[in-house]
Amino acid sequence: MSNQIEKNEMCFAGKYAFVISDRSTLITVQNNTLCIVPGDPESPNASQSFNLYGDLNTEFIIQAPNPDWNYVSYQQNYLSNQIRTSSDLCKFHFEPIDSVSTYLVQVENGIQYVLNANGEKLERLPKTQTPLPLTSVFTQIVITDSLEQMITQRSTLANPLTGVYLSHQDLTKVALMSTNLSYADLSGANLSRQNLNGATANNTCFDTANMSECIANGLTFTNCTFVNANMQFVQMSNAKLQNCNLNLAQFSAPDNPENKFTNMQCTDFTKASLVGCQFTKTLVNSCIFNQANLTNADFSLAKGVDENLDFRGALMISSNLSNHDLRECQIDEYTNFMSATLNECNFTGHDLSKVVFVRAMMQKAILDDTILEGTQLAFADLSYASIKGGVSMIGSNLSNSILQGATLTGAQLGAKNTLMNLPLSDATTLGQSKVPDDLAKSKLHISVDAIVTVIQPGTSWTIDDHGSLYTLSANSKYILVQAASPTSNAAILSNVYMPNANFDQANLYAVEMSGVHWYGANASAINADLGLANLSNSNLSGMVFTQSRMQGASFDFAKLIGTRFIKTSLEPSEDLKPTSFAFASMQSTEFTDTNLFSANLTNSAYAFDDGVPLFKLDPKYAAELNIKSISDKLQSDFSNYGYPLEPCANVSIETEDSIWIIDHTNSNNSSQTGYARFYLALINDENGLSYIHVSGITPLLVLVLDEHGSHDQMQMAFGKTNLTQKQLNNNTTCPSGMKYSMLGNHLSFKELMTAAVPPKPPKCANCW
Repeated sequence: MSNQIEKNEMCFAGKYAFVISDRSTLITVQNNTLCIVPGDPESPNASQSFNLYGDLNTEFIIQAPNPDWNYVSYQQNYLSNQIRTSSDLCKFHFEPIDSVSTYLVQVENGIQYVLNANGEKLERLPKTQTPLPLTSVFTQIVITDSLEQMITQRSTLANPLTGVYLSHQDLTKVALMSTNLSYADLSGANLSRQNLNGATANNTCFDTANMSECIANGLTFTNCTFVNANMQFVQMSNAKLQNCNLNLAQFSAPDNPENKFTNMQCTDFTKASLVGCQFTKTLVNSCIFNQANLTNADFSLAKGVDENLDFRGALMISSNLSNHDLRECQIDEYTNFMSATLNECNFTGHDLSKVVFVRAMMQKAILDDTILEGTQLAFADLSYASIKGGVSMIGSNLSNSILQGATLTGAQLGAKNTLMNLPLSDATTLGQSKVPDDLAKSKLHISVDAIVTVIQPGTSWTIDDHGSLYTLSANSKYILVQAASPTSNAAILSNVYMPNANFDQANLYAVEMSGVHWYGANASAINADLGLANLSNSNLSGMVFTQSRMQGASFDFAKLIGTRFIKTSLEPSEDLKPTSFAFASMQSTEFTDTNLFSANLTNSAYAFDDGVPLFKLDPKYAAELNIKSISDKLQSDFSNYGYPLEPCANVSIETEDSIWIIDHTNSNNSSQTGYARFYLALINDENGLSYIHVSGITPLLVLVLDEHGSHDQMQMAFGKTNLTQKQLNNNTTCPSGMKYSMLGNHLSFKELMTAAVPPKPPKCANCW
């Protein structure tokens, strides 16, 4: 046999104490050194109980009860400082003297030594020394039977197994009830169907053990490890597993023909680690996961999740709680659901302020009547989620998230402070354009002659009290009274993908919404407050804004093709910041009962009946256009203005000598974008100047990405911008960069509405 102990060699031979012949002193471990101290041979203490492994008559090793449960070696003294697989372990055997007395013999390099008590020191003497002193005679006190005896007796007889190495042993025939298993190594052991009730487990290792169908109801496991343990169908209700490591423990079975359940009801997992645990067909109702690590844990098929689980402070990264009602679960600002799967979960009524949901999958989740202030929802997928009831989302971060088809009616995301709440019964008085008594007598001291405007009957109102503007919106509980605040933390919705999202009556005041994709038949913002909102570089094509308040909002570089503004407020904000459409694509944009007074349209793409005016060419090109030719010089001029023509470009004549159309649709270039056709008209203006005016005409070639990231080409038809001169005022900045007041000073309306820099059409409809 080699000096190195293999994993399953030298089985447990029993727990022993060793008494010196004087019957008043025992071998003890102190500070990792074996020594002799007074003691009671009838009741050895924990530091005097040693675990033996091997054959007592031929060769065994000794494990000492020091904090690390190390094994004994000899280095001028007997020390407990080695791990089980060390080659420096001492090998011992008993040499009986009579029925009760023995020598404790160590063999090293073929030399035999006996252990001897020299005062408080445990030394060794050559066995050849004669006579051997009486202090070398020991009485062995059996504290715990050997593993072989326990298997034969089918019981430990409640003997302590503290610190015992039983790795990969079959313990199915040993009754472990009421046994002290603290510090024992049961890794890989077979404990199937064991009854552990009454047992003690402190710092015990159950890693990779087979604990299927074990019974341990109410048992306290302190700082134990169950890594990769088979815990299928265990009965551990009301157990305490605080600070335990259960990473990848198997609670569920792939095949479960008998429809059994693992029972972990009311178990306390506070600060436990349960990384990768699967809770399929596991009863978890009323479990405590306070500050537990549940990374990659799967509760999707667990039972009882809806019954008062405690997830306060839990690390739920990439966990799966899909389809569960979490209304009774405890969640606090320290709960972390990063990358978790929470599809169709019901969070109704929860305060989820500051909770982390970054990259979480929350499709069809219910977040009605919650509080989401400062909540981290960046990159979260909230497709078709319900966030109704005037949910407060002040300071929340939804950048790069998905809100496709989500409902956020009345949501409070804007930079407005909630000053007070009014009872819903005050809606009747507000509906009569009167100030309710509750408001007049409140700390706000709003005067009775303040102007009340009904925005949406029963839902939304504004009150102008001698220049102080208040917005009022009703949710399911009360009426919020709010006012804009420069210090309030507006939500962030940058780059959000939200086709068909409903923000009716929502407060989006000063919200950062740059790069959003917001359109679709069900997209809505009726009566929404988008004052000072930043919608720059957003795709709002086909979106309908009805009675929305958008004073001072920014639509710079936005795609507004076919967007409709109906009875929308687009005047400057209270601090005179103009609403801006600079560089916006405004083909087919409609402004119905809406004015753009003082708005900024610099370099926007304004479409007339003959398209979007782009640039002017030398009239000398008329000759070659009349013969349907495109010279290299004409190609070069188009490129210089940022509109290179495809090699296949061809000319058709609409009117000889005056109107031509260039079509450069390339059927072999699926990545082609921009105007497929150009309208060229020879102009002889009243100032005697002649030029060929170039406009981009329908359709626009735009790329559309599919779910795999591949692109297809779409032809987007468009018409003229539905905006009349009556809807502008002298302070409106036109696409040319000049004020509308310049009209008539040898400048036509078309020249004013022609961008100074040719506006670039969008390249992709849904790039996000």
